[in-house]
Amino acid sequence: MAGQPFLHNLVPTLRVPNQVWADTAGNLDGGAQGIYCYDTRLISRLSLRLTLEGEEVAVEPLTQLDLESGHTRFVNALRIEGDTADPKILLVRDRVVDIEGVREQMAVQNASSKAFVLTLELQVSPDLSSMEKIKSGKPARAVYAKGGKWDDGSAFATWWAPEAKLVESETSFTCCWCLNLKPNSEEACAWSLQMRDESGQFAASRHAGITAQAQRRKEPQEAAGPRAAQEKVDLWTAVAARDLDSLLMGERSRPENSFYAAGAPWFFTLFGRDSIITAWLLRHECPQVGLGTVRALAARQGQADRPQTGEQPGKILHEVRRDGLETFDAGGRISLPPTYFGTIDATPLWVRLFVALWRGGMEGELSPLLQRLQAALEWICTDGDADGDLFLEYVDKSGRGLANQGWKDSGDSIRWADGQFAKAPIALCEAQGYAYAALVEGGKLLGEQGVDSEKYAERAEQIREKFTSTFWVGQGADSYPAIALDAHKQTVTGAASNMGHLLGTGILRADQARAVAERLCQEDLLSPYGIRTLSTSCGAFHPLSYHCGSVWAHDNGMIIDGMLTEGLDEHARTIASRISRAAERFQFRMPELFGVLPGGGPFIPPVPYPASCRPQAWAAATAFVSARALRTRN
Repeated sequence: MAGQPFLHNLVPTLRVPNQVWADTAGNLDGGAQGIYCYDTRLISRLSLRLTLEGEEVAVEPLTQLDLESGHTRFVNALRIEGDTADPKILLVRDRVVDIEGVREQMAVQNASSKAFVLTLELQVSPDLSSMEKIKSGKPARAVYAKGGKWDDGSAFATWWAPEAKLVESETSFTCCWCLNLKPNSEEACAWSLQMRDESGQFAASRHAGITAQAQRRKEPQEAAGPRAAQEKVDLWTAVAARDLDSLLMGERSRPENSFYAAGAPWFFTLFGRDSIITAWLLRHECPQVGLGTVRALAARQGQADRPQTGEQPGKILHEVRRDGLETFDAGGRISLPPTYFGTIDATPLWVRLFVALWRGGMEGELSPLLQRLQAALEWICTDGDADGDLFLEYVDKSGRGLANQGWKDSGDSIRWADGQFAKAPIALCEAQGYAYAALVEGGKLLGEQGVDSEKYAERAEQIREKFTSTFWVGQGADSYPAIALDAHKQTVTGAASNMGHLLGTGILRADQARAVAERLCQEDLLSPYGIRTLSTSCGAFHPLSYHCGSVWAHDNGMIIDGMLTEGLDEHARTIASRISRAAERFQFRMPELFGVLPGGGPFIPPVPYPASCRPQAWAAATAFVSARALRTRN
């Protein structure tokens, strides 16, 4: 198989640090399917075969139920000769993933008047492939597991099925059970897999997570809109809370420093931007995770200038992995080191989260990090603005890193209206909004602590004035902030969702904020299921392009949050109702991104992006800001 495996038809069951990706019957066989501990796949094949009197029994998947975080039930019908249309013989597989590993009970329920003996054969292929190789579409690594144990010195696996007959071969083993089923009876068998990875920096969190805190922090406001609509939002937040809990990580040395892993399966680790934005969207519901996020990233803040990793003093990192990442995207070959700093926006976003938590009552916990806060502001004023023009800009100096370093970080994401690629260095519009807010908010906080911080406010005002005169394009109702400035300081035209992230930062006047909200709500950007990343009128638009026309939940979430801050409640409710409609279409487990075909109304469903992570932390967090928007009244 070549290329990144698709995920849209797979069923995930996960709880940090472990995850299982299966087909709809509960089996694993090919592509991204498998059992993982962190970034190592430990089983690539788990194939169940049932026979009756030597003849194979057909297994028909009926449904998959997410009962709670880390618990999936696969309900299958067994087709036995002579059956009626009623599915009277069921195979129910209850799979539970927790911090120790995976366990599964396989129960056959016989509601017929017949007695029979079923043989179950579960073929297992051990694996030790890295996430990097799986994402690149490379084949599984053959592993010999003697006595049900295998490891690579860092990741360890132990298989346990004491009631099964075990048959071992060179690269796989088979567990066999015989179930004697009487009429109207049930028989079951079970297996488990213990897993651990001793090499990573992160572990399962000790924090309660969003589920418990959201329950304690239910907002008392009366819901706006029909009750049925509110019930759907409640369902979305319930599923989102469960998904967020399954992504909750902590530092191995300080598990109380909790943060949300970016997403499963590809981004099952700490990401600067992703973890910050998730915490930002949940700052009202779960500030304790926000605190852990700030602390975990502060502990890894840049200390020196290292071009190969993108590290600079005061800068907040992009991602942390055990082994780094080798892959390709539209911009070419990418080779990222285990700790990588290629992000232009994580640092000002970190400052904003720091200040919001401080203002929310966490000054005692955050006061030891004030020097880190000042270092981040200094980075915004110095290395972040490499050419001294006041704007944050990026260019990959290593030749192997990310060509684009905002949240739209694919190699083809920053395009002119005619579809041409913008040339780096790139100054993204939203990064200037983040920088403005960070300088104003962070500088004010430092000033209150006795630090001479007037220069930050002065610089912020200079940025605001220059942004207004430089970034705005178009005339009248068609004017909007351009997505970026290119290497020649030209405004990259073509309406994109990036402008929505300026809302709530303070860089826009009130009339400009309303103009941005109105532009985002025009039909070339606003689909029946949320705001598109790029206008349908642009030459690069494609509804299933990663960043050039798809719809991202968190993109809409950040825009909704900014609209609420600006007092644009009606616009916020419009966007929230659209993205909530998409959540319902995806059974309330919102994927990382999806496509909306042009010309289709709300009766045409959104199209899954086949390689999309699901669950994705910031997509799940969007449920809560959408719920806040739908509760507001004018």
